[in-house]
Amino acid sequence: MANLFKTCAALVALPLAFGAAQATPAIPGSDAGVAEQCLKTAESRLAPADLLQRLDDFRDSLSGDKRAKLDQALPRAADGGIARCSATDTSRASCENGAYLKALKVTGLLPDFATTICPVQTH
Repeated sequence: MANLFKTCAALVALPLAFGAAQATPAIPGSDAGVAEQCLKTAESRLAPADLLQRLDDFRDSLSGDKRAKLDQALPRAADGGIARCSATDTSRASCENGAYLKALKVTGLLPDFATTICPVQTH
């Protein structure tokens, strides 16, 4: 499994290494497992704060109904952070990333988020 993530990370980095002007977003597919694998790779190549910013940006881009659905699955604390991460002893950004990704999976929005962060190869 670790080798799969390394391979995916290398594939994700290729367009960047060769100066691709723009990454082509992934097309949401029927296989949520592919989206999850890609996101795990993204987690390893992005700093926790950068991934959290992308998650926040994705949330902000959602329509009202989808945003409400996500917010219901992702309760907030009084300080605006994610409630389940308020008392974390580890990286708060990492905790919030995990909570966001779980909520995206539960709400069915994970493939939508994956399209914003996971490039695909073009033929």
